[in-house]
Amino acid sequence: MKAILMNTADDLGNPGPDFIFGYGRINGRKAILPIEQNTFAVDSVQNSTVNMHTITVPAGTGRLKVLVYWHDYPAAVNASVALVNNLDIAVTDPSSAVFNPWILDFTPNSSNLNANAVRGIDMRNNHEQVTIDNPAAGNYTVSVSGTAVPQGPQKYFLAWYFEPATELVMIYPNGSEGFVPAETETIRWDAFGNSGNFSLDYSTDGGSSWSTITSGVSATQRYYNWTVPVALSGMCKVRVTRGADNDVSDANFSIIDVPANISVQWACPDSLMLTWNAVGGATAYDIFMLGNTYMDSIGTTVADSFVVYNLNNLTNTYWFSVRAKGAQNAIGRRAIAIEKLPGAACPVQVDAAVSVVNSPGGNFNSCMSTSALQVSIGLDNPGLTAITNIPVYYSLNNGTPVSETYIGTIQPFGSATYTFTATVNVSTPGINTIKAWAVYPSDGNVVNDTSSAIVNISTFPAVTPPWTEDFESFALCGTTSNCDSTVCGMINGLTNLANNEQDDIDWRTSEGSTPSTQTGPGTDFLPGSTTGNYLYLEASGGCDGKTALLYTPCIDLVNFPAAVLSFAYHMYGGNMGDLYVDVYSGGSWTNGIFSMTGDQGNQWTQVQVPLSTYAGQIITLRFRGVTGNGYASDMAIDAISITDPSAVAEQNSTATFSVYPNPGNGIYNLQVSGLNKSAVMANVFDVTGRKIRSSGFGIVSGTLQTAIDLSVFENGLYYLELTAGETKTTIKLEKVD
Repeated sequence: MKAILMNTADDLGNPGPDFIFGYGRINGRKAILPIEQNTFAVDSVQNSTVNMHTITVPAGTGRLKVLVYWHDYPAAVNASVALVNNLDIAVTDPSSAVFNPWILDFTPNSSNLNANAVRGIDMRNNHEQVTIDNPAAGNYTVSVSGTAVPQGPQKYFLAWYFEPATELVMIYPNGSEGFVPAETETIRWDAFGNSGNFSLDYSTDGGSSWSTITSGVSATQRYYNWTVPVALSGMCKVRVTRGADNDVSDANFSIIDVPANISVQWACPDSLMLTWNAVGGATAYDIFMLGNTYMDSIGTTVADSFVVYNLNNLTNTYWFSVRAKGAQNAIGRRAIAIEKLPGAACPVQVDAAVSVVNSPGGNFNSCMSTSALQVSIGLDNPGLTAITNIPVYYSLNNGTPVSETYIGTIQPFGSATYTFTATVNVSTPGINTIKAWAVYPSDGNVVNDTSSAIVNISTFPAVTPPWTEDFESFALCGTTSNCDSTVCGMINGLTNLANNEQDDIDWRTSEGSTPSTQTGPGTDFLPGSTTGNYLYLEASGGCDGKTALLYTPCIDLVNFPAAVLSFAYHMYGGNMGDLYVDVYSGGSWTNGIFSMTGDQGNQWTQVQVPLSTYAGQIITLRFRGVTGNGYASDMAIDAISITDPSAVAEQNSTATFSVYPNPGNGIYNLQVSGLNKSAVMANVFDVTGRKIRSSGFGIVSGTLQTAIDLSVFENGLYYLELTAGETKTTIKLEKVD
């Protein structure tokens, strides 16, 4: 088997065997053919003897491959050459031309080790391969010589394989697969040589008609990543074509969705109910349970639930899965199995449950209106009998209950949402508890009648311009790819909202580069170093399309008619999502006073957003980040500030600038003196005029001392543009080693 696997492998890297890929990648389809066609032999050879084997090469063969392998006798520990029994192979064609095996140069330097194989006599290995391109049809003689067999006789295995010159074979999909609409599947095929490009088509009617997938696939490529069309069919095929040759999937495959959210609705000691989301177009579902070895089919249903009997739920663990079936004999992919651990929770006849307090909940700034918050709850019926007109209650901090009635009927295992007519006034700073419950006649399970939520009213005082937050005093958070599992605490009045309650994930404090390549910043914006802090969204680990909400403290603009929000963003990555700034004023949110979407390049960009519309008010800002459709969506923000130029009396005509050392190695000390309530900005440009660094230092009085870090850039000339109020100057920087 080893000889067959090596001889039929797909060549990778250098032509023929090499020290990196060996004989290449195993090809299971090709490997089965020598077994089916009996194109192998087992024999033995003595020292100084030669065995002859005759093989007949058919017409139309593009390449003949012959390989001999033997299990060598173990060498002495101190032997200079590990090979003990040395066999040699050669192939003679009908015209008496002799072909030796491929050998490699084992001289220990990179050039020799990376050189292509050449034909020669192999004195090192216990396997040798001969290949002949475009062999003439006829009888070929394979000689296996016992060149040096001190431990004999030596048993060997000989395998030969004929690659057709016009070979073109569809490998995957080849029939019976279940594809999911809009998912990506890798189409694979085998072909001999690199004589022409490929085109791919698919059919959803068994091959009666075809739609183009792509054309012009490189002649050297044997795969293509295909986005499965949004369709439903059990008669799908894929076709690969090169020139006049083509091959089609041997049998039909299916396109139909996979059941989602499989769960155990209830579990009695001897039975349980499985439920799942209905699949569009499904006509039935197959249910599976793990047996001794395999996921065994245990039933079929047209519903989106199924009761399994004859179980021992108190002591046993079970695994279950479901697949969808549809028209045209479509059979979908089985969903990832779920585990049912030991234990039972048998449904009762009558059971009214409050599953969740949907609102209010989470964090509120002190300037937000909380005097009339709506109370919304989730109602469930886990029982076996429909329940109607359910008395429901809520209380604030265990105070006087508010009583109302849900008017309507909830069927067994159904659910509903109820919003109380009476609002709640949450005015106490700090932690407040909203508790909701149901009281239903003949309720057989009171354990699930009550649910609660926390409302946290911030006690952080409102800030006034000028206000700046660069996150340098924040503790770093984890960068693990675990989505909502990382909770990142904020200080200085900023708040990350609660994951899975008010949003999905948190803004995380970080420094340097984010863990993923091709996304995220390498430094912060202010002060622009690898040890400076910024906030970012970790998009890896399946965190696609997740929202993170960050509240600022309350911002008092009562005496600030021309306030401006300034911040820097970094949105670099091929899957980049969306960034928004929203504002809360007058009891409601206004979304998108700033928005940015998609990849903006590997750079920090500073923006200013006027807030004059909200003059005379107390507001809260919300930074709303939404990750994109892949890991390359690590967006970041830094250097948030609120200023009001109209409220600053600038006296900066005496501002002076000093930069040293210059020339320097990339770290330049910057000193700006003579400042009196001046807004200071520093921009760095390369010789092409492209801005490569931008830093804002807010409103400064006296002397500003900071550093400009260009260490990550190449040696050369740069231009530092400095602005302090109305004073502006440009300094040439020279970076040398």
